[in-house]
Parts: sequence; C-alpha cells; structure tokens
Amino acid sequence: MADTVIEVRELTKTYHLGDVEVRALRGVSLTIERGDFVAIMGASGSGKSTLMNVIGCLDLPSSGSYLLEGVDVATLSEPELASIRSRRIGFVFQASICCREPARWKTSSCLCCIPTTYFI
Repeated sequence: MADTVIEVRELTKTYHLGDVEVRALRGVSLTIERGDFVAIMGASGSGKSTLMNVIGCLDLPSSGSYLLEGVDVATLSEPELASIRSRRIGFVFQASICCREPARWKTSSCLCCIPTTYFI
C-alpha cells in the first residue's frame, strides 16, 4: 500500500504587487509517495520556487490544499510550521552562478542569490 508523504491539490498562489496580480501557481496537483525521488523542473518564472516554498512550509497557498503526511498544513499554527521546518524538512542551499564571490557562499549574506533544495 502506498504511503503518501505529500499531496497537493489544485494549489494556487497569487501575489499582489500594487495593482498588478501575479499568479505564480495555477492549479498545481502533485502526489509524492515515501521513497519517491522527484525533480521540480521548468522555465524561469514557471513557479518552481513558489511551489517549493509552499511545500517547505515557508509560504501558504492562496487556494487549494497541501497535506503533509495527511495533515492539512493550512490548519497549522506558526509554531507548528516552524517545528516542521526545523525537524522534518531539510533546506540545502546550492551555489549559484549569480554570486561571483565564492567566499560569501558559506555566509548568510549570500542566501538571496542561492537556489534552495528541500528534502522531506
């Protein structure tokens, strides 16, 4: 029997920048079973980072549902989300081409230009 770890259904995320509405996610659905290896790939601006921020419990969706091992993440308090981030989800920062100063890669001053990989 499958052991579902992540279940995302009809996920949307909309940002409001003044009068401009940016729809970063539009109805994303995804199921990840325990033991699966998954790559989220797409063109620049396609919503990969937004999806990973939601899956990593760093941001909440505008609509849709995200279940982490059967628990609706939208119902959790900020301390519960922080607990998930610190105990259940790993964030691995990778060097990025945009940072031309390798000495900064090991410091927090460089995190703004480094893509993130999440392990659950």
